[in-house]
Parts: sequence; C-alpha cells; structure tokens
Amino acid sequence: MTIYVQSVTSNRDYAIVDFYDKNDLINYARERTSRHDIWIKNSMNIDDILNELYDIHIVTGFGSVTHSRITRKDAIQSIRDGAKNETFLDVKRRDI
Repeated sequence: MTIYVQSVTSNRDYAIVDFYDKNDLINYARERTSRHDIWIKNSMNIDDILNELYDIHIVTGFGSVTHSRITRKDAIQSIRDGAKNETFLDVKRRDI
C-alpha cells in the first residue's frame, strides 16, 4: 500500500514523496528524527508520524515544512501543477 506524502515549505514550495508502506515511513522517520530527540513508535498512525516530522525536510528545501498524507489522485494532480516529483509516478506536467 503506497503512501503519498505532500510536503509544503513556508515558501509555498510543494513536493510529493511516496513510501512503500507504513513500515517504510516509520524507518525513514526514525532515521531523520534520531538526532532531534523525537521518538517514532510503531503504534503511531501515519498522521502522527507526519506531525512528528514537522520542520524536518523530506526533500531539499528552505523554511519550515509541514507534511500531509494525500491520495494518489491528488499526488498526480499536485505534480501536474508543479510540485517536485520524488515518487515513482510517471507524471508529465500539464502544458499551461
């Protein structure tokens, strides 16, 4: 079950990242938060994990950053609208 995450910086830059499943997200979050005294537990739901990742960049960017889970359909639309694609989705940006 692929999990799509939208990251938004304070500069309004968008990026879409995918994770294979919840365990993949947990492992990633533990690696990223180990130096920030944040503890990720297996019992946490996906939204709780993403809240713990507040202000921790999943993709390169500047400013504070928030993360939220989105659907595959919304991920595709966001990429078409110009979000940085850090997924395996093969989406072409719509000509505007």
